[in-house]
Amino acid sequence: AMKMRRPPSFLAVVGNAVVSAGVLYGVWFSQTSAKEGWRSAWGQQVLGTTVLAVVIWCASMFYETCSIVDRLWSLQPPLYCWHLAVQSRDPRLWAMTAVATTWGARLTWNFWIKGGYDPGEEDYRWAEVRAWFRPWQFQVVKALFVSLWQELVLLAIAAPAVVVFESSRRSHKTRGFHYASSSFSLETAVIAAAFLA
Repeated sequence: AMKMRRPPSFLAVVGNAVVSAGVLYGVWFSQTSAKEGWRSAWGQQVLGTTVLAVVIWCASMFYETCSIVDRLWSLQPPLYCWHLAVQSRDPRLWAMTAVATTWGARLTWNFWIKGGYDPGEEDYRWAEVRAWFRPWQFQVVKALFVSLWQELVLLAIAAPAVVVFESSRRSHKTRGFHYASSSFSLETAVIAAAFLA
């Protein structure tokens, strides 16, 4: 019989979510066009995702389920890519968008046939996580980890498309071009492996 590991503490979960979100926001708002806010496509995605995290948290309290984010895992990264692709003529970005869309369609189909989109459906693992914490603690975990942190991860999955988008809007002689090319290759390999798995 397999021994159950001790669940993480409330402070570990919340601390991880806060530090991770802080690092992502810090890098994105100091090193990328997200600092331009709603005026840049990437800023729109970062700020829009933050607003969406709040909406998801409120909806999760209303519907009493943590699986709202689960339903978005296969949808958001392709939508982030499409948001950029329709503003660009870069073939690399269109290729990334096609791969992300194919990956998202496959995951959406698998999630749908397993009942993931059924009303009131919640992944069985959330009940176990809920049992680790007091009710008020779980609401904090739901806000910071389930809603905000996971939304930022979904945005980070599509971040290589932002590098391509921004490098295509500047001269291709920037180092962003080389980074975008290697990010595209890595992302394509990871998505292809996930698609075939």
